[in-house]
Amino acid sequence: MARCEALNLASGTLTWYEQILRSFTRSLGEKSVTTLDEIWATHLRQHLSELKRSGMSSETVFRVWGALRCAFRFWHRDGLLAKNPMEQVERPRRERILIRPFTQEQVSRLLAMPDVKTTNGLRDRGMMMLMILQSHQSVPHAIPSTGTPPS
Repeated sequence: MARCEALNLASGTLTWYEQILRSFTRSLGEKSVTTLDEIWATHLRQHLSELKRSGMSSETVFRVWGALRCAFRFWHRDGLLAKNPMEQVERPRRERILIRPFTQEQVSRLLAMPDVKTTNGLRDRGMMMLMILQSHQSVPHAIPSTGTPPS
């Protein structure tokens, strides 16, 4: 962790790494593994599988894999490990979640929310319209007619 602090990583990042390493250390303790040289790729795969079975999302498991990979690279590069077991651990597959676009009715309701009689309301509606236009560039029929602009 001293290296991470020396790199001036954000406190949230340091906390995340500590949680990952603490969880992994606990998992290793249950398997009576006490030193870095005793860790095998099998231990790492088992840990990632346990995280997934415990209900952790595939994206979070992927991020844990990345953090462990970074730690093991560092330990290997600094001579604390003769061989890096993470080199044998395959990257976990991330689930693809398709986000459904808004319907025309939902877009219309969203655009009707800001109070266009106020400066902030005009600003908010303008920002919403820019975001909607940007996301629907290739589908012009999906943009609802908003009528005449306010005077």
